[in-house]
Amino acid sequence: MLAKKNRLSLTTGYQKLKTSGKWLNRSFFNLLYSDKFPSNNPHVAIVVGNKVSPLATKRNRLKRLISEAIRPFLSSLPENFTLAIFAKKEINDKNLGEIKTELEGVVKQFNNETKN
Repeated sequence: MLAKKNRLSLTTGYQKLKTSGKWLNRSFFNLLYSDKFPSNNPHVAIVVGNKVSPLATKRNRLKRLISEAIRPFLSSLPENFTLAIFAKKEINDKNLGEIKTELEGVVKQFNNETKN
């Protein structure tokens, strides 16, 4: 689980993110992100819906895998960065290494966008 300072509230934070954010589609997940949030820490929300897996235990495992995969990259994200990760069905049979590789590419892309 991510530290509380890095978690995004889906009730209030997601509504703001939905209005000001941009979408990015990847093979394992869709991402909604914005760098316009006044904050001292990057915030992340992880969503794994019933369509990904009907079993709650499988959905919870996927959330834990995604949070462990994103944790090493939190320090490289800008302070005011906010990210919501929506898992796709394709993530079901992936391991931590594959998810981490996909997220590494995403973080590099975000860092290139924010520098330009």
